[in-house]
Amino acid sequence: RMLESWFLADESLADFFHISGALLPRNPDAETNPKQTLVNLARRSKSRALRADLVPDTGSLGVVGKGYTPRMTEFIEQHWHPSEAQKRSHSLRRALVAIRKAVQP
Repeated sequence: RMLESWFLADESLADFFHISGALLPRNPDAETNPKQTLVNLARRSKSRALRADLVPDTGSLGVVGKGYTPRMTEFIEQHWHPSEAQKRSHSLRRALVAIRKAVQP
């Protein structure tokens, strides 16, 4: 749950999803079901391929589409900016601080 809220905190998600940045939640940490929020945002995408990957097929019992993991991996590896996302996500900011403390000699 936390990971998806961290993705929602980065405004580059709007470009990746081909949606308006105004659709991103203002407080992603407060999202009850951030994975569902991601899928619902993908439903609004102008990209047919992105919708096909992230949105479950009609009648499917799945929560996400079959291409969810590879598509979100692409976002993480090529587009996600944790340094920007932490500005909108207190939980990410705390996690990054804890990681920095753990790796500093």
